[in-house]
This record gives sequence, structure tokens and C-alpha cells, in this order.
Amino acid sequence: MMVPSAVAQVAAPTQLFDASISPNKVGTAKKPANLTLKVRPYFDFNQIAGVFDQGGEFATVAAKVKFDKNAVFNGKFFPQCARDRVFNAGGKANCPSGAKVGTGKATAYAAAVKVTESVSVEIWNGPIKPGTAGTVFLKIKNIDGPVDVNDVLEGTLRKVSGDPKYGFELTVNVPEQIQKPAPGVFAVVTDFNTTVKARPVKRGKGKRAKTYPYISIKGCNTGNLLWFSYTGTFVNETNTQTEQTVEKSQACRK
Repeated sequence: MMVPSAVAQVAAPTQLFDASISPNKVGTAKKPANLTLKVRPYFDFNQIAGVFDQGGEFATVAAKVKFDKNAVFNGKFFPQCARDRVFNAGGKANCPSGAKVGTGKATAYAAAVKVTESVSVEIWNGPIKPGTAGTVFLKIKNIDGPVDVNDVLEGTLRKVSGDPKYGFELTVNVPEQIQKPAPGVFAVVTDFNTTVKARPVKRGKGKRAKTYPYISIKGCNTGNLLWFSYTGTFVNETNTQTEQTVEKSQACRK
């Protein structure tokens, strides 16, 4: 979920992106490391404001995050919650304990009305649908601002094959009511900062019991690096779509 695209003769802001794991010591295929993952696509607001001043309007249509080929997702071992339960109860009343795997905050700006909106983000583990590696629900709810934001974005996790760097990708399509919360108003998400914390689950009994983190890293890529990338697809007021992709690397140790 992020921002922008070029409007005719208006320069597009530069997409920024941070991603990291901590600690940076990775595990193995047999013994995955328990870690915390942070992902943050964002923009320099001053640069965004310059586009607004030139009459540019834009919103995010889709967001895609790719994860290093050594990443392992263990959502199948975690409790799962359906989208309607996440939406209606925030998960607390209807979702099983452990299905909530992360949290975050986001900020959006509507240039046409000069309104800033801050929202909370909850990350929930959803069902594994046929042909996917899992489902991730992003529940957003307003913290501060005039618009009553309460929605759930659905992310689809898939394996990537044949890529020298990446092994999984998470794609989130942004509903139109988030792109345009009011007629003629584009809401630009300038910052989307999320964290999946190290809260593993245990499966099995006795000596056969095994602990699974929600996401783990089983090794380092070439050069002792881990790779992440973010691609945003954006639409402007002329209904023109563009994309920006940013890669991020992190040193890792075995």
C-alpha cells in the first residue's frame, strides 16, 4: 500500500523502502532462526508536496513485497482467522490466540482537502488458499483524522521460482475506497511501517515437539546478504498507471 505515479509533465516522487530482520544471524533448514521482520515502504513528504503543488494526484493500486530466497513462511503452523472475523471483531473476540502476527502504523494524505490521516495496522494470519503459500490480512483503523477508516486488505503470498535472489512474494491489492475515500479525492499513503515480531508457536509433543517462527531465514544469499524488494503500482487522475521498484539488502551471518 503506498503511493504515486507521474502525472503528465509532473515528476513522480521517488519510492523509498526499508526492510530488515533482527537479529541478523540466520538459521538453517532444520533449525530456523526466530527473528523479527520489519517492512516499511514510504515517501519523503516534502517531495510528495512538490508533486501536489504542481497539480499531481495519485494513489496506490497494488503493492508487492519480495523476500529473500532463504526465507521460510510457516503460516500453516499458526492459528488462522477468516477475513470477516478480522474485520468485525478486530480479531480479539472471534480469532484464535496466535493468529495476530504483527502490528504497525500508516499515514495517508489527501492533497485535495489537505487532510492527514493516521491509522493503526494489525497483521493477521489467514487461510492457505489453493495455489498460494498463504494469506495475510492487514486490518487498518483510524487513529487520528476526520475519516472513519475501518477496512481489511488481503495479501496473497506465493512462491517465486527461478529467481536468483527471491523466494516469496506478497501481493496486496488496494480497494478503491482506500484509494479514493471521497469523490475526486486521492488518498496518498506516505508511510506504511509494519513489524512481524518473534512469537513462535510449538507443534508436536515431547521430544518430537518443534518450534516454528512465523517467518524465518534458513541461510544467507551470495555475499552474505539478504534481499527484499518493493514494487508499488500507482494510478493518477488521468487513470494512467505506473510502477516503481526498490531493492533493499541487509548483511547477514550464519
